[in-house]
Amino acid sequence: MAGSALTLPGTTTITGGNTLVGGTPTSVVETSQADFAAGTLVNTQSNSNGTLTLLDAANGTKKDVSFNGDRANQISVPHNTAYNLTGDLTIEAWAYLVNPTAFSPIISKGDSGGTFDLVVQSGGGVNPNNYGWIRFGQGGSYTTTEAVGALRLNQWHHVAVTKTGTTVQFYLNGVALGTSTFAPSVPTNASSIYIGHATDSFLTAGYLFRGALFDVRLWNVARTASEIANNMNTLTPSGSGLVGHWKMQEGSGTSIADSSATANNGTLAGTDYAWQTLTS
Repeated sequence: MAGSALTLPGTTTITGGNTLVGGTPTSVVETSQADFAAGTLVNTQSNSNGTLTLLDAANGTKKDVSFNGDRANQISVPHNTAYNLTGDLTIEAWAYLVNPTAFSPIISKGDSGGTFDLVVQSGGGVNPNNYGWIRFGQGGSYTTTEAVGALRLNQWHHVAVTKTGTTVQFYLNGVALGTSTFAPSVPTNASSIYIGHATDSFLTAGYLFRGALFDVRLWNVARTASEIANNMNTLTPSGSGLVGHWKMQEGSGTSIADSSATANNGTLAGTDYAWQTLTS
Protein backbone atom coordinates (compact mmCIF):
# COMPACT_ATOMS: atom_id res chain seq x y z
CA MET A 1 0.00 0.00 0.00
CA ALA A 2 2.93 2.30 -0.69
CA GLY A 3 1.86 5.92 -0.99
CA SER A 4 -1.58 5.29 0.47
CA ALA A 5 -2.90 5.84 3.96
CA LEU A 6 -5.06 3.67 6.15
CA THR A 7 -6.96 5.34 8.96
CA LEU A 8 -8.40 3.18 11.73
CA PRO A 9 -11.08 4.20 14.23
CA GLY A 10 -9.60 6.13 17.12
CA THR A 11 -6.30 7.97 16.95
CA THR A 12 -3.96 5.75 14.92
CA THR A 13 -3.08 6.34 11.26
CA ILE A 14 -0.89 4.00 9.20
CA THR A 15 0.78 5.54 6.14
CA GLY A 16 2.74 3.96 3.30
CA GLY A 17 6.15 2.55 4.10
CA ASN A 18 7.07 1.47 7.60
CA THR A 19 6.03 4.55 9.57
CA LEU A 20 3.32 4.54 12.19
CA VAL A 21 1.99 7.97 13.03
CA GLY A 22 -0.80 9.21 15.23
CA GLY A 23 -1.55 8.65 18.90
CA THR A 24 0.84 6.98 21.28
CA PRO A 25 0.04 3.27 21.72
CA THR A 26 -1.77 2.74 25.01
CA SER A 27 -0.48 -0.76 25.74
CA VAL A 28 2.00 -2.80 23.73
CA VAL A 29 3.63 -5.56 25.73
CA GLU A 30 5.74 -8.66 25.17
CA THR A 31 5.92 -8.26 21.40
CA SER A 32 8.15 -10.30 19.14
CA GLN A 33 8.78 -10.64 15.44
CA ALA A 34 7.03 -14.00 15.55
CA ASP A 35 3.79 -12.32 16.61
CA PHE A 36 3.67 -10.30 13.42
CA ALA A 37 4.97 -13.12 11.25
CA ALA A 38 2.10 -15.30 12.39
CA GLY A 39 -0.23 -13.08 10.40
CA THR A 40 -3.04 -13.20 12.93
CA LEU A 41 -4.67 -10.81 15.37
CA VAL A 42 -5.81 -13.38 17.91
CA ASN A 43 -3.43 -11.89 20.46
CA THR A 44 -5.05 -8.46 20.42
CA GLN A 45 -7.83 -6.84 22.38
CA SER A 46 -9.98 -4.09 20.93
CA ASN A 47 -10.46 -1.07 23.18
CA SER A 48 -13.39 1.32 23.39
CA ASN A 49 -11.28 4.18 21.97
CA GLY A 50 -10.57 2.26 18.77
CA THR A 51 -7.05 1.13 19.65
CA LEU A 52 -5.71 -2.42 19.77
CA THR A 53 -3.85 -3.88 22.73
CA LEU A 54 -1.37 -6.71 22.11
CA LEU A 55 -1.91 -9.13 24.96
CA ASP A 56 1.20 -11.29 24.89
CA ALA A 57 3.88 -12.77 22.71
CA ALA A 58 2.62 -16.33 22.52
CA ASN A 59 0.15 -15.51 19.74
CA GLY A 60 -2.61 -14.89 22.26
CA THR A 61 -2.05 -17.80 24.64
CA LYS A 62 -1.22 -17.98 28.32
CA LYS A 63 -1.04 -20.92 30.69
CA ASP A 64 -2.58 -21.38 34.12
CA VAL A 65 -2.88 -24.00 36.83
CA SER A 66 -6.35 -25.20 37.75
CA PHE A 67 -6.95 -26.43 41.30
CA ASN A 68 -9.95 -28.75 41.22
CA GLY A 69 -10.86 -29.35 44.85
CA ASP A 70 -8.27 -31.48 46.64
CA ARG A 71 -7.03 -29.64 49.73
CA ALA A 72 -3.55 -30.98 48.99
CA ASN A 73 -3.39 -28.97 45.75
CA GLN A 74 -0.82 -26.22 46.14
CA ILE A 75 2.29 -24.54 44.89
CA SER A 76 4.82 -24.39 47.71
CA VAL A 77 7.73 -21.96 47.61
CA PRO A 78 10.59 -22.39 50.13
CA HIS A 79 11.10 -19.66 52.71
CA ASN A 80 13.28 -16.71 51.81
CA THR A 81 13.91 -13.70 54.06
CA ALA A 82 12.75 -11.48 51.19
CA TYR A 83 9.20 -12.70 51.89
CA ASN A 84 9.06 -11.45 55.50
CA LEU A 85 7.28 -8.28 54.42
CA THR A 86 6.64 -6.17 57.48
CA GLY A 87 6.55 -2.83 55.64
CA ASP A 88 5.15 -1.65 52.30
CA LEU A 89 4.11 -4.33 49.85
CA THR A 90 2.05 -5.26 46.81
CA ILE A 91 0.49 -8.64 46.06
CA GLU A 92 -1.25 -9.35 42.76
CA ALA A 93 -2.48 -12.29 40.68
CA TRP A 94 -4.91 -13.41 38.00
CA ALA A 95 -7.66 -15.60 39.46
CA TYR A 96 -10.55 -17.60 38.00
CA LEU A 97 -13.04 -18.90 40.58
CA VAL A 98 -15.30 -21.87 39.90
CA ASN A 99 -16.62 -22.84 43.32
CA PRO A 100 -17.94 -20.60 46.11
CA THR A 101 -15.87 -21.97 48.99
CA ALA A 102 -16.03 -19.60 51.92
CA PHE A 103 -12.30 -18.84 52.15
CA SER A 104 -10.25 -19.05 48.95
CA PRO A 105 -6.55 -18.22 49.40
CA ILE A 106 -4.61 -16.90 46.43
CA ILE A 107 -1.27 -16.71 48.26
CA SER A 108 -0.24 -17.04 51.90
CA LYS A 109 2.78 -17.19 54.22
CA GLY A 110 2.31 -18.67 57.67
CA ASP A 111 -1.00 -19.75 59.20
CA SER A 112 -4.05 -17.75 58.11
CA GLY A 113 -3.34 -14.07 58.57
CA GLY A 114 0.36 -14.72 59.36
CA THR A 115 3.05 -12.75 57.56
CA PHE A 116 0.55 -12.14 54.75
CA ASP A 117 -2.25 -13.68 52.78
CA LEU A 118 -4.54 -12.52 49.99
CA VAL A 119 -7.91 -14.22 50.00
CA VAL A 120 -11.20 -14.12 48.14
CA GLN A 121 -14.09 -14.49 50.57
CA SER A 122 -17.49 -15.86 49.60
CA GLY A 123 -20.52 -13.61 49.81
CA GLY A 124 -22.43 -16.49 51.38
CA GLY A 125 -25.69 -17.90 50.11
CA VAL A 126 -27.23 -14.58 49.11
CA ASN A 127 -25.72 -14.70 45.63
CA PRO A 128 -23.58 -17.77 44.89
CA ASN A 129 -22.16 -16.16 41.73
CA ASN A 130 -20.77 -13.18 43.64
CA TYR A 131 -17.74 -13.77 45.82
CA GLY A 132 -18.36 -10.56 47.70
CA TRP A 133 -15.03 -9.70 49.38
CA ILE A 134 -11.29 -9.49 48.89
CA ARG A 135 -9.35 -9.90 52.14
CA PHE A 136 -5.78 -9.13 53.14
CA GLY A 137 -4.39 -10.62 56.33
CA GLN A 138 -1.36 -10.05 58.54
CA GLY A 139 -0.62 -10.94 62.15
CA GLY A 140 -3.88 -12.83 62.63
CA SER A 141 -6.00 -9.83 61.57
CA TYR A 142 -7.79 -9.06 58.32
CA THR A 143 -8.94 -6.02 56.43
CA THR A 144 -11.59 -6.46 53.76
CA THR A 145 -13.20 -4.69 50.83
CA GLU A 146 -16.56 -5.53 49.33
CA ALA A 147 -16.79 -6.20 45.59
CA VAL A 148 -20.48 -6.86 45.10
CA GLY A 149 -21.42 -7.47 41.48
CA ALA A 150 -17.81 -7.16 40.28
CA LEU A 151 -16.01 -10.28 41.47
CA ARG A 152 -17.84 -13.22 39.94
CA LEU A 153 -17.45 -16.93 39.38
CA ASN A 154 -16.28 -18.34 36.04
CA GLN A 155 -14.54 -15.14 35.00
CA TRP A 156 -10.91 -14.07 35.07
CA HIS A 157 -10.11 -11.21 37.44
CA HIS A 158 -6.91 -9.40 38.30
CA VAL A 159 -6.79 -9.08 42.08
CA ALA A 160 -4.28 -6.82 43.86
CA VAL A 161 -3.61 -5.24 47.23
CA THR A 162 -1.07 -2.63 48.32
CA LYS A 163 0.03 -1.57 51.77
CA THR A 164 1.66 1.81 52.33
CA GLY A 165 2.46 2.42 55.97
CA THR A 166 -0.88 1.69 57.63
CA THR A 167 -3.00 2.22 54.50
CA VAL A 168 -4.29 -0.77 52.54
CA GLN A 169 -5.71 -0.32 49.03
CA PHE A 170 -7.48 -3.06 47.08
CA TYR A 171 -7.74 -3.30 43.28
CA LEU A 172 -9.91 -5.40 40.99
CA ASN A 173 -9.10 -5.52 37.27
CA GLY A 174 -6.86 -2.50 37.65
CA VAL A 175 -9.55 -0.37 39.30
CA ALA A 176 -9.15 0.86 42.89
CA LEU A 177 -11.74 -0.43 45.34
CA GLY A 178 -11.91 0.16 49.06
CA THR A 179 -9.12 1.50 51.25
CA SER A 180 -8.62 1.00 54.97
CA THR A 181 -6.31 1.72 57.87
CA PHE A 182 -4.55 -1.46 58.93
CA ALA A 183 -1.77 -1.62 61.51
CA PRO A 184 -1.29 -5.18 62.79
CA SER A 185 1.82 -6.53 64.45
CA VAL A 186 3.33 -8.46 61.54
CA PRO A 187 5.21 -11.63 62.47
CA THR A 188 8.18 -12.94 60.54
CA ASN A 189 8.66 -16.67 60.15
CA ALA A 190 10.47 -19.38 58.21
CA SER A 191 7.27 -20.77 56.69
CA SER A 192 6.94 -21.54 53.01
CA ILE A 193 4.78 -19.48 50.70
CA TYR A 194 1.73 -21.28 49.37
CA ILE A 195 -0.14 -20.40 46.20
CA GLY A 196 -3.70 -21.70 45.98
CA HIS A 197 -3.53 -22.91 49.57
CA ALA A 198 -3.30 -21.66 53.15
CA THR A 199 -2.29 -23.49 56.29
CA ASP A 200 -4.22 -23.12 59.54
CA SER A 201 -3.59 -24.47 63.02
CA PHE A 202 -7.29 -25.30 63.43
CA LEU A 203 -7.73 -27.01 60.07
CA THR A 204 -5.17 -29.73 59.44
CA ALA A 205 -5.79 -29.98 55.70
CA GLY A 206 -5.66 -26.21 55.28
CA TYR A 207 -7.77 -24.02 53.02
CA LEU A 208 -8.01 -24.49 49.27
CA PHE A 209 -8.56 -22.38 46.19
CA ARG A 210 -11.02 -23.88 43.72
CA GLY A 211 -10.35 -22.42 40.31
CA ALA A 212 -7.31 -21.35 38.32
CA LEU A 213 -4.40 -19.00 38.93
CA PHE A 214 -1.46 -17.53 37.05
CA ASP A 215 0.99 -14.63 37.19
CA VAL A 216 1.30 -14.30 40.97
CA ARG A 217 3.55 -11.41 42.03
CA LEU A 218 5.01 -10.25 45.34
CA TRP A 219 6.63 -6.81 45.73
CA ASN A 220 8.37 -5.17 48.67
CA VAL A 221 7.05 -1.76 47.58
CA ALA A 222 3.56 -0.33 47.31
CA ARG A 223 2.82 -0.06 43.59
CA THR A 224 0.84 2.90 42.33
CA ALA A 225 -2.58 2.61 40.74
CA SER A 226 -1.13 3.35 37.29
CA GLU A 227 1.65 0.80 37.73
CA ILE A 228 -0.87 -1.90 38.58
CA ALA A 229 -3.23 -1.02 35.73
CA ASN A 230 -0.47 -0.61 33.15
CA ASN A 231 1.31 -3.86 34.00
CA MET A 232 -1.45 -6.33 34.79
CA ASN A 233 -1.72 -7.62 31.21
CA THR A 234 1.97 -8.29 30.69
CA LEU A 235 4.05 -11.17 32.01
CA THR A 236 7.10 -8.88 32.22
CA PRO A 237 6.10 -6.03 34.55
CA SER A 238 8.34 -2.99 34.87
CA GLY A 239 9.49 -1.45 38.13
CA SER A 240 11.68 -2.23 41.13
CA GLY A 241 10.94 -4.25 44.24
CA LEU A 242 9.72 -7.51 42.70
CA VAL A 243 10.76 -10.25 45.14
CA GLY A 244 8.57 -13.08 43.85
CA HIS A 245 7.05 -13.70 40.42
CA TRP A 246 5.52 -17.04 39.59
CA LYS A 247 4.11 -16.70 36.07
CA MET A 248 3.00 -20.36 35.93
CA GLN A 249 3.62 -20.56 32.19
CA GLU A 250 5.46 -23.90 32.10
CA GLY A 251 2.40 -25.78 30.82
CA SER A 252 3.51 -29.11 32.29
CA GLY A 253 5.51 -30.65 35.12
CA THR A 254 5.70 -29.63 38.76
CA SER A 255 8.43 -26.96 38.82
CA ILE A 256 7.16 -23.35 38.91
CA ALA A 257 9.85 -20.82 38.01
CA ASP A 258 10.32 -17.62 39.97
CA SER A 259 11.12 -14.90 37.43
CA SER A 260 12.12 -12.32 40.06
CA ALA A 261 15.69 -11.69 41.18
CA THR A 262 15.02 -13.94 44.17
CA ALA A 263 14.87 -16.90 41.74
CA ASN A 264 13.14 -19.12 44.30
CA ASN A 265 11.20 -21.73 42.35
CA GLY A 266 8.04 -23.39 43.62
CA THR A 267 6.74 -26.95 43.45
CA LEU A 268 3.27 -27.92 42.27
CA ALA A 269 1.66 -30.77 44.20
CA GLY A 270 -1.74 -32.39 44.73
CA THR A 271 -3.98 -35.03 43.20
CA ASP A 272 -6.33 -33.22 40.82
CA TYR A 273 -4.62 -30.06 39.59
CA ALA A 274 -4.36 -29.49 35.85
CA TRP A 275 -2.39 -27.33 33.45
CA GLN A 276 -4.55 -25.30 31.07
CA THR A 277 -3.99 -23.09 28.06
CA LEU A 278 -5.88 -19.83 27.71
CA THR A 279 -6.52 -18.24 24.32
CA SER A 280 -7.01 -14.49 24.43
